[in-house]
Amino acid sequence: MDRFIDKFITYLEVEKNYSRHTTLNYSVDLREFAEFAGATAPEKIDYLFLRRFLAHLRTKEYLPRTLTRKLSTLRSFFKFLHREGHIKNNPATLLMSPKREKLLPKFLTEEEAAQFIEMPVGDKTASKRDRAILETLYSTGIRVSELVGLSTEQVDLISNIVKVAGKGKKERLVPIGTKAVDAIRDYLDSRPKQASAVFLNKNGTRLSARSVCTIVHKYIKLM
Repeated sequence: MDRFIDKFITYLEVEKNYSRHTTLNYSVDLREFAEFAGATAPEKIDYLFLRRFLAHLRTKEYLPRTLTRKLSTLRSFFKFLHREGHIKNNPATLLMSPKREKLLPKFLTEEEAAQFIEMPVGDKTASKRDRAILETLYSTGIRVSELVGLSTEQVDLISNIVKVAGKGKKERLVPIGTKAVDAIRDYLDSRPKQASAVFLNKNGTRLSARSVCTIVHKYIKLM
């Protein structure tokens, strides 16, 4: 088994130009398989043999993503052996990938959220804009794409209502909190009045969704 693994790793390094880190992961996974296979030759390995190996891996309590990687390694290895004529049939083609683990989303406490929103401070227009962005996202729950698409006529600062153009250009009315309204009003008073877009970049044009993500991540790093 070892000589076939060596040939496969050489193929990855020379022909596929894989990095040392990647080929090392392949090598570790295949050495583990070789230890399980013992003296069993590749041509003697069938689908049931691979199933037993996967069951063996599960006893080690690997994470699903680790099992998925090891399974991918086996598929690539046996595909290589089949293409090179070392085995007549590829036993790995029928193997099913393990279900991906579902991680619970991370969230902020109410206190942390309040602290985050209040991070932009100062009298600069950019700081007022950032505060208005965070307040609006938190208060309304609208998408970033919907936020950057807002024009001044869509924001009713008296009735505390925002007219949002969502997917498929469907419009809906979204309530907006007093703090967000105050932040938007404070920002609008400090920026050029002639602009139709609510949130502007430093050039005075509509802010992009990517820029909003950059702004949000900037304050996340400061927490």
